[in-house]
Amino acid sequence: MTPQTVQERIDNIVKNLTISKKKTSKYIRSKTSAQDARPEVVYVGSVAVAIICVFASLVVLPDLCTMIHFLFSVKKRKQRKKRKTLKKLDQMGQKMFVN
Repeated sequence: MTPQTVQERIDNIVKNLTISKKKTSKYIRSKTSAQDARPEVVYVGSVAVAIICVFASLVVLPDLCTMIHFLFSVKKRKQRKKRKTLKKLDQMGQKMFVN
């Protein structure tokens, strides 16, 4: 056998025996979390979620109230402007009929 054929056979054997690290059970187990159904763990998790929601609400709610107030004020301004415009048009129309 020539050194070239020996090297080809070695490369072929290495290729057939090599396994991807991401396909090993060790890697797969390292990426999955185990279920824990103990009641105290569920309670602690629920309390943590509630606390996070409360703090998030404390940050978001004032901004939300301000935004709603702003939107209502914009809507009122548009309505006033529309009424003013209609009133002017009505007055102009009356003047046209009087003349």
